[in-house]
Amino acid sequence: KSVPVRLSLAQEFVTGRNYDGEPGDDGIAVLVQPLDSQGDVILEPAAISVVVVDPAVRGPAARIARWDLQPEEVKSYVVRRGDLTGFLLELPWPNRGPGHEELKVFVRYYLPDGSHLETQSDIRVSLAPPAS
Repeated sequence: KSVPVRLSLAQEFVTGRNYDGEPGDDGIAVLVQPLDSQGDVILEPAAISVVVVDPAVRGPAARIARWDLQPEEVKSYVVRRGDLTGFLLELPWPNRGPGHEELKVFVRYYLPDGSHLETQSDIRVSLAPPAS
């Protein structure tokens, strides 16, 4: 049985997401692809942590959001559509949204042996217009 050795984020599916139809993104979507040594996607649900950081902000306030998903949750995000395979995580902001459009997303995928794979990507979100 193949085990993931590398974690990939499909760039076209690392994006802000609008869930309520109002201006501004309400969260993000990230396509996580655990890859084996052959480069094949392994759809083995595991615990996944996702952290979004605003590089324009210093200190603890830079962390916009963190999601810790358990394997049972991750299983519900499996997608297999043509050449699109992986875990398409749909993650609404848990608290306030970010103050800037250019963010960084860090993803950690936990293996059964307790080790983990991690990767990161830039992500751009649309901000809601300031309340008038």
